[in-house]
Amino acid sequence: MADDGPSIPGWIDGLKPLIDDVSLLEDFASSPRQFVVGAVLTTFLEVVFGVVSQLVDIVLLLFGGSEPGRFNAPGETLGLADVPVAVAQALGGAGASFGTTILDAIRGLNAAVFEAAGVLGPFTPVVVAAVVITEVVVAIVVLRRIVYIVADLLQLGGLTE
Repeated sequence: MADDGPSIPGWIDGLKPLIDDVSLLEDFASSPRQFVVGAVLTTFLEVVFGVVSQLVDIVLLLFGGSEPGRFNAPGETLGLADVPVAVAQALGGAGASFGTTILDAIRGLNAAVFEAAGVLGPFTPVVVAAVVITEVVVAIVVLRRIVYIVADLLQLGGLTE
């Protein structure tokens, strides 16, 4: 004979823990409607709080990434807050090599100019000062131009007007 599911005595055995808890049965007997509404509301609130906590976790993951306390941590799932840091690090890496190349070129040029100025005798400090002042002025003009370009790219009106 095939097993068609739990038998009546098996089903009653499953209710045995409820039957053993007399206070639960007394609550049900005193007010069945309130007992059922309480059970339904408890389940409903647990589901709502579960969904809300999942939504909060998703929002935190979206904005903060998998490690919201650290920006662009190694092996982290990046969030929206991590994007500017990751971009800055990527640009910093590319900019560092570009900047090193420029500084090496300036050092090479300065070495040649300062060596050539060494034959001028007492006018050597004047030539060196003129070269350094020229380089500082050019650096300030270039940095100011870069700030204006970045301000235009970020649409920060008022800086370039």
